[in-house]
Amino acid sequence: MDISLIIPCYNEELNLQKGVLDQIGNYTAQHPQFKEVLIVDDGSTDSTKDLITGKYLPKFSKFKLIEKNHQGKALAVIEGIKQSKSDFVIFTDMDLATPLEESEKFIHQFSNGEKIVIGSRAHSREGAPFMRKLQSVGFMIIRNLLVGLDDITDTQCGFKGFERKAALQVISKLQAFSDTGQPRNKNAGIGIFPHSGGGITGVHRCNAGCLGVGLGHVSTRKGRGRGGMI
Repeated sequence: MDISLIIPCYNEELNLQKGVLDQIGNYTAQHPQFKEVLIVDDGSTDSTKDLITGKYLPKFSKFKLIEKNHQGKALAVIEGIKQSKSDFVIFTDMDLATPLEESEKFIHQFSNGEKIVIGSRAHSREGAPFMRKLQSVGFMIIRNLLVGLDDITDTQCGFKGFERKAALQVISKLQAFSDTGQPRNKNAGIGIFPHSGGGITGVHRCNAGCLGVGLGHVSTRKGRGRGGMI
């Protein structure tokens, strides 16, 4: 089984200084299932690209840097999927909020014939402020009513895996729309919605995590701040 690991990034200088790519490089070097690690830079304005090209590309042979204009996390993930060369793809966040060791569960599910595997964090949110927990519950209720994802408890986890063919099939059904609801060029879209020939099924707001289930709106809002993408 060949897997491409896709890591979207935007202004990740601080995370790189913490050694996250060393962790990723060492882990994937020890696991032959990972054929390549595609780091998709979404137009970083700090030293992210210099650090990757100067330090990490020579150090880890599986690493490949893909550079693109700043269009947001969703299009960075999509570009990585399109350029991947493996039968399966997994995407994760640069900060390794989900340990790469969790990919073993994905590989097990792929081996059992699953085409899409969605990471889901514990939703108890221990230690989170009460208002944060309340907002999270409210969002889940609204999301389930609008999108119908009752059986998926965490669409926002940035750790998902697909059979590459399935991911490309989802991508091929996406259309971009402006704030006025008018179709526009997919590569410049404000939002991306699934289209099945019968029109839009609804305006559902969630982030690139929804790409993992082939449902809902994949946000292309541009990343903000250091070491983070929306």
